[in-house]
Amino acid sequence: ELLEFVVLDKLARLTFEINAQKKRSEPCLVEPEVPTRDMAETVFGKNARFVSAVGIINGLEDSKVPLILQRIVKKLHVKREAPFSEAEETQLQSVLRLSPGDLRNVLDSCAFIYEQAASASLSPENLSAQLEVAGVHTSKLAAFANVWRDERADLISRLKNKSIFPLELDSVGWRLHLNMAQSSLSGLKDPSAIFELGLASTSDTREKTKEKLVLEFSHDELYDFFSQLEVIQEQLDHIG
Repeated sequence: ELLEFVVLDKLARLTFEINAQKKRSEPCLVEPEVPTRDMAETVFGKNARFVSAVGIINGLEDSKVPLILQRIVKKLHVKREAPFSEAEETQLQSVLRLSPGDLRNVLDSCAFIYEQAASASLSPENLSAQLEVAGVHTSKLAAFANVWRDERADLISRLKNKSIFPLELDSVGWRLHLNMAQSSLSGLKDPSAIFELGLASTSDTREKTKEKLVLEFSHDELYDFFSQLEVIQEQLDHIG
């Protein structure tokens, strides 16, 4: 039973440390160098769809761009929720005089711009410089930079604290199970450990769904599992 207690303690410690590291994570606000043309191509690439979106963005009225960008940034960390409803997208198509395909390209590309900016921890000035190299007109650069200046720290923080997996470990329970040996003449028992892992969704919905995962280990399997947890523990300690 000692091994079961040790594994349970290790799982609890790993869960605590992972959550603690998420809370300690702060937005990385170190300013990278002002990008060269090659750096801009690395950040945004030369995807034909993105290049097409830049051309469409350049043709939009300056006054309408900031509101669109603000909505996109505020919803960027919520992967399952679009920044605009279907009704709002229909209105945008009419107001901006864009086809459904062009509007989708613009919205996706603007989201991509801010995702890349968050990933690279770009300052508003560096984002503007990268977009200028990518072909965005000067009249639109201020809108992208100003929205990023207002929303940058909050978005990076939310993205850092968001799990990339739909479920995360929420609770751990276990019990010892004894199976009688196959031979009815033998009094030996084959012990196994049964773990019940509580999994909670990482979505931003108010009511989080929960699931249970039941695992059964023999003594040897449990020892191998413990060894793997030790490796994970060392890696977390190194990262921390």
